[in-house]
Amino acid sequence: MGEETVDLSKSLYDQDTFSGRAAHFYRSVNPINIVRDHVAAKELIERVKINKGVVPEGVTKAQVWDAKYIYESAYHPSTGELTFLPGRMSFQAPGNCIIASGMIIFYRTPIQAITGQFINQSFNSTVNYCNSPRPVFVPQDFLVAAGSACAAAFGLNKAASRFPPIIARLVPFGAVAVANGINLPYMRRNECFGRGMPLEDDDGNVVGYSPSLGKESIAKVVLSRILMATPTMVVPPVVVTQLQKPGRLLARNPALANPLTVLLIGLSLVVATPACCAIWPQRISTSIENLEPELAADLREKGIKTVHFNKGL
Repeated sequence: MGEETVDLSKSLYDQDTFSGRAAHFYRSVNPINIVRDHVAAKELIERVKINKGVVPEGVTKAQVWDAKYIYESAYHPSTGELTFLPGRMSFQAPGNCIIASGMIIFYRTPIQAITGQFINQSFNSTVNYCNSPRPVFVPQDFLVAAGSACAAAFGLNKAASRFPPIIARLVPFGAVAVANGINLPYMRRNECFGRGMPLEDDDGNVVGYSPSLGKESIAKVVLSRILMATPTMVVPPVVVTQLQKPGRLLARNPALANPLTVLLIGLSLVVATPACCAIWPQRISTSIENLEPELAADLREKGIKTVHFNKGL
């Protein structure tokens, strides 16, 4: 019987299709990964790599693939460093569930809106930092990004006071959408307005930077984040408002409003997070002909025809 091998450079699922990427992310961003042993998973992955893909004796291919997803949920794909727990995509569902619940339940006063947005955008800044192609820690960036979101929340909260209750309940979503359009580009501004997106050769060495790919990647991530927030911030308040009408469930049992809101947020996040991460591939390869002319010419001289980059999440 021959030795079993696993190609860890690839995914278990087809990354050229949405369904394949969705299946991939449903495993890698699974909240259960938070409590699983990422150290043991890393050790197994390293053993397989040292053995050039050969599955160790006493271990199955299924166990290796399981370890790969645990490993990828905890370690950065470009640097290989352990990702700060609140910044992991597997922490998105529980982390956002707690924050979004508070934002939807406590939204009526400017102080509540500002506090909720500050906590939310501090969390989002952490996620943006941890999931950038090559994280560079700049403490003041967190304050600037969170502060911009607070300003957006305050303005929207003031405007919402003139609208019916169901519109007022959607204020957190509007603030999140606007803030995401500020927070993420700011946290990753070096890719967008600075040197550009780091590009790697087949061996993982950085061989250049592309501002155009940086702008394109950040636009895609901002859109996916807004779409990720849509069911989370829209579905619960709409459902709860409908159920609070006379004669309906929450009109008869008002104490169930907050628990139901939290439940709906959790369910929305479990579905939306991996689905929205899967809209575009995270790891992308492109011909140098798609790059800026000067950069393409430089890479062509080095004999490089294709480059790879991590879009981020």
